[in-house]
Amino acid sequence: SGNRLASKDWKNGGVASVSQSFVRLTPDRQSKKGAVWSRKSLGTDTFSTILKFRISGQGKKFFGDGMALWFMQQAYYVEGDLHGSVERFTGVGVIFDTFKNTESLSQH
Repeated sequence: SGNRLASKDWKNGGVASVSQSFVRLTPDRQSKKGAVWSRKSLGTDTFSTILKFRISGQGKKFFGDGMALWFMQQAYYVEGDLHGSVERFTGVGVIFDTFKNTESLSQH
């Protein structure tokens, strides 16, 4: 079920759940946030990564705002309003924005 840890080097928070074969960041419900982050730094100046993800649900439309992959200098997770993170950070964020919010149309 969803009470596992990805490993001792990873932490999950919010409504994220870890199963044997995948991580679910959020269920198919409105206003949910979930995260999985490393407890260790990368420890290198260069790296490459492959992210494989699937967005799915029971509805005919996706109601989520999207998801993001963050590489940050800070050593711990701080929840924020920019796809799960704080707006001011040192690092790189790759954001997959899947919904055009009416209150922030100028930012799309």
